[in-house]
Amino acid sequence: MISLRGFIVTPEEHRARQEAHLRAGEKFRESIKDLGPVDVDDINHMRSLAERCQEEYFPLASNPVVKDIPFGPVGTLETSGCVVFVTAQLMKMYDFADGDVDINEWTKEVVEKGYRSWRFSKYPKVSFVDPAVDIGKVKTRFAGIAPVEDCKTCEELVSVLGKIEGIGGSMFLIDNVIFALAFSKSTYKRVNMEAMLDATRISDVQELFKNLDKGLCVPIRVNNAVYHDDPNRKGGHYIILVGLSEGDFIVYDSSIGFTKVNIWRVLEAATADENLIAVWNIWWI
Repeated sequence: MISLRGFIVTPEEHRARQEAHLRAGEKFRESIKDLGPVDVDDINHMRSLAERCQEEYFPLASNPVVKDIPFGPVGTLETSGCVVFVTAQLMKMYDFADGDVDINEWTKEVVEKGYRSWRFSKYPKVSFVDPAVDIGKVKTRFAGIAPVEDCKTCEELVSVLGKIEGIGGSMFLIDNVIFALAFSKSTYKRVNMEAMLDATRISDVQELFKNLDKGLCVPIRVNNAVYHDDPNRKGGHYIILVGLSEGDFIVYDSSIGFTKVNIWRVLEAATADENLIAVWNIWWI
């Protein structure tokens, strides 16, 4: 398994990666304004990339073998594990350990390193990334905020704070996996967060198309309501663009499999949540 950097970093490092994330997202959104009709003349190699992905992809999140694997203190891979599938697929596609990735072990690693966020429903602004509910830590965080000092069990905490809710998998997992695949462990630890995100993000839509033209896949975050053309769908989702076919992206989606989605719908879905725009660059793996 790769040497995965933990999600928790110093406040300075978190501020730097957040600023780099927002900067890249804003540039990407602005670049779409100047995008004209997308002309795709030669898509044979793009289709071959999609075919390669189909040969190497993981089972769907709904597959009985993986769907009930826990994703942190709440939720499963089927309900909320798309970032796990995307990163596992990247490791498999780019020949990590001869394509052998144990999805169960990888999920545990992702959770242990803090990439699964959760909270209590009555206090949505207080979040946690612990792999399990630590009663002592929860009581410390809520001291002076909620009457939890006498709580001795998780059930008692829930009775005061509300049910446990999953927030999602952190997008920074994808950055760290790309970087870990590209560089040695020693280099990986030395590079600062801002430099890492500047390298792992696409900030111009033309770069997205160039990467697909080179036969490289492009992980991307989308808004569910726009992506599925369904206003009742909430939250976000991580998918991988693996090619182009006329006016569509060829997409690997852990909830659907391989599908085609209109280019403009994907781009709209990618930029619908202004502070959550994320498009990844893997050219140097």
